[in-house]
Amino acid sequence: MYEYYNNNNKGIINIHYIKLIIQIFSFVIINRVLADCPRDKPILIYGNCQLQYCEKEQFDSNACKINNSIIETQWLNNIIKIGGLKYRYINFASYSNGDMVIETTSYPGEPKRYFYGLKRNGRPLFKNKNNNNEEIPYYMIETNRFNNYKGKYESKSIIIKSSETGENNGKEYFISISSLDNYVEILDFENDKIYFKDLQSFSKYQYVKTYKHALFLYSNESNQYYYFFGFLTDYSSELL
Repeated sequence: MYEYYNNNNKGIINIHYIKLIIQIFSFVIINRVLADCPRDKPILIYGNCQLQYCEKEQFDSNACKINNSIIETQWLNNIIKIGGLKYRYINFASYSNGDMVIETTSYPGEPKRYFYGLKRNGRPLFKNKNNNNEEIPYYMIETNRFNNYKGKYESKSIIIKSSETGENNGKEYFISISSLDNYVEILDFENDKIYFKDLQSFSKYQYVKTYKHALFLYSNESNQYYYFFGFLTDYSSELL
């Protein structure tokens, strides 16, 4: 054991104790690192590190535990679920006033379309007409009311605006155009309506081969709105 006296003789620093503290602190850090699960398998389930989805109730009961210090600080704790298990395709669009809406569609194809919407101020976008127009963030519409109506997979979506004349007078709609085949759908959330055409009729071509369409506002002249829809076809495709 060594002792060091400072120049003013007001205190003693015990080097032996300092070394002991450093060793204990290092031991704690090393064991913390060794006890952590790896970042690619951060969930501790029954003593095993896994990459597995757990419900909130499983975390609350400690059946599942986030056991990586880095992942723990980055963990998403407010997950919003839209659609069901098979609803893997996501389309996003925003209105001119900043409101936003997200659509999900499924594979294999199903006739339901699920939406999640928020206003610019954070309030729910949709209204429940069966409950005094209560504001709700979720909306679902079924398309099986139409004969032989198939599902819709990957799509390109934007908000389009009608001309500022006539009955609609600048009203905005959510439009979703599927890749390759299937349908073009226009949603009128306010009136709970869906308008659709198959992609061939909409494009006027028999074969549309684009995986990612181009779709955006082309020009606005005298309150008349024009949109650009770009897609790929081939030489064998016939104009309908």
